[in-house]
Amino acid sequence: MESSLSALKIGEAAYIKDCNDKTYACKLLTLGLLPKTQVSIVRRAPIGGALYVKLNGHQIAIRKKEADAIIVEKAI
Repeated sequence: MESSLSALKIGEAAYIKDCNDKTYACKLLTLGLLPKTQVSIVRRAPIGGALYVKLNGHQIAIRKKEADAIIVEKAI
């Protein structure tokens, strides 16, 4: 089932499929958010700020708008 990265719950894992907003694509690719990469939500900042995402053994923070642009498929 496809959804945006920001729709995942804390601890839920998914695989990146695509980025639907090309204005963020270069930055997200540079951060390692590549297609077929497994990601999970570690925590959310208060008041709808950043999301802390775990991928490839690292944790990064991205804005909610950027997470909204990342299309993921939930891991089974």
